[in-house]
Amino acid sequence: MNSNLFKAVFVVFYLHFVLSDITCVKTTVGLIHGKDEDVNVFGEHSRVSKYLGIPYAESPVGELRFQKPVPKTPLQEPLNAVQYGNACLQVDIGMQPKGDTSYSEDCLYLNIYAPKKPEQGEKLAVMVWFHGGGFIVGSADIYPADHLAVYGDVVVVTVNYRLTVFGFLSTGDEHAPGNYGLWDQRMALDWVNKNIEGFGGDPARVTIFGESAGAASVIYQGLYPDNRGLFQRLVAQSGSAGSWWASNDNYKEDTEKLAKLAGCATGSSRNILTCLKAIPGETLLGIVDNLENGFKAVPIPFIPRFDKDFVKLLSKQTFVPGNELPVESRDFFRSLDIMVGMNCGEGSLSLSPFFGVTDPPSFLPNKTDFKDLIVPAIQNLAFPGNTDQIVRDAIIAEYTSWENPDNEYLIRDEFLAMHSDFTFTDPLYRALDYHSESTSNTYMYYFDEVTTNHLFGNVPWYNKLGHGDEIPFIFGFKNADHVHDWKFYAKEWEAQLSKSVMKLWANFAKTGNTNLPDDLDLDWLPYTRRHQHYLQISRDMTSLNVKQRWNTRRANFWGNLLPSIVKASQCARDTKDSGQQSCPATGKCPP
Repeated sequence: MNSNLFKAVFVVFYLHFVLSDITCVKTTVGLIHGKDEDVNVFGEHSRVSKYLGIPYAESPVGELRFQKPVPKTPLQEPLNAVQYGNACLQVDIGMQPKGDTSYSEDCLYLNIYAPKKPEQGEKLAVMVWFHGGGFIVGSADIYPADHLAVYGDVVVVTVNYRLTVFGFLSTGDEHAPGNYGLWDQRMALDWVNKNIEGFGGDPARVTIFGESAGAASVIYQGLYPDNRGLFQRLVAQSGSAGSWWASNDNYKEDTEKLAKLAGCATGSSRNILTCLKAIPGETLLGIVDNLENGFKAVPIPFIPRFDKDFVKLLSKQTFVPGNELPVESRDFFRSLDIMVGMNCGEGSLSLSPFFGVTDPPSFLPNKTDFKDLIVPAIQNLAFPGNTDQIVRDAIIAEYTSWENPDNEYLIRDEFLAMHSDFTFTDPLYRALDYHSESTSNTYMYYFDEVTTNHLFGNVPWYNKLGHGDEIPFIFGFKNADHVHDWKFYAKEWEAQLSKSVMKLWANFAKTGNTNLPDDLDLDWLPYTRRHQHYLQISRDMTSLNVKQRWNTRRANFWGNLLPSIVKASQCARDTKDSGQQSCPATGKCPP
């Protein structure tokens, strides 16, 4: 074969090979070119079509900063969607993975992972992921969904949304209403509804799922009635809109403080916004990111707020009896199938400077620290401004190991349990009980394992599955190529458990029933207020892992007993101040 003929054959072969890996979909914004890749999921080979960095809204810069998102105008030419878009500007709290991620205000992008089928048959169920990070940090690109898509046989979408000051700054009026990050998520869902069929997805079978702030996000979306038809199911992992950290209504103080530090004259909302919009995004982020300015504290500023528009009820009142949601929100939420749960080691989230723990590896609080520093801090988070000794004593009594109350290791264990119960267990049960009044499916899980793979922080003495540590199991231990320090490699038992978890999550997305269509012989029973069934997720699961009434004593402590003590204490104080001899028989405190 002469050299020219060899070159021609090589070119034909090369073009055929390259072009066969290119896939194209027509969308409302134009033609999207993605790429097909081989995928190896724990030894099983498949192919996935990936479409990365698809813009679903106009870049929220200039006059669009601090405003609801605007739909993306059609592209002038086909989009080569083979690399991730920018991550949103975010606060540095030491949790960002090191890698090649670029950050910008121009960040409203989504990614799509679809199993490659020899023949296009029935449309696949769709799963839309909202990342966590306290509404101040995170991005979609660190959660590659290749493995979940092909092993679960679902189309997976991961979404960026605006964070921190850019996603949630508010003046409380029409000039800057806030909650732009939540509106971004909704626009992404609308985009998916209009376009996902072209990627092989079924717009009538969409499940939204997320972890931590992503879990709070899916609950917020599930309570917004105008979302009806955009999704039918939700999965909330370790978080809820009813969590104390899921909202902050000190928006006026935070916005005015930021304006002062930025050199903007305070006064009218219009003037503040005009000034803040003219300041470079990196400058605003630098002010929020500067530890000395006090924005890196709990409760975290610039996160969702009660606006009576997207968020219909104060976070601490969400799912609390006596604080009724609007009928439309209630009916929509209860029309959805839901699955919610948490991990056995959620308390690990408290091992951070946010909660006064500056050196987690050597953290070992004594009894005095616990009584005089730790419990009062929790008391103030749970009931802002309340300093009643009886409330403090109740918490101390509940979280003291009475067999050995001075043992510092047991004190540390109770510190972690207290944070876990207050932060996750209480809102978990509130959401479950509220939803279980419906005829839709309600499922609860409890991820109960030990691991050396910790997504957020590594503490040598802590091996429980901590906050976020379930994520590698759900995404099949697929590592992001561009991330240097978040690499997780599954042991044999972890690989087997991950396969089961991916099937369970995909089952739920497909049918609303965790047991179908791929039956794992678990017979996972739905949650009801009476029976409180849940699945204990662990290695070598059997039907014996379906259990009842996990940690209900402490759920009741935070959800019922402690609020009653607070009310009784307040009633006694008001009664004394008013000159009454006792609380009225009605139980209502004097005005």
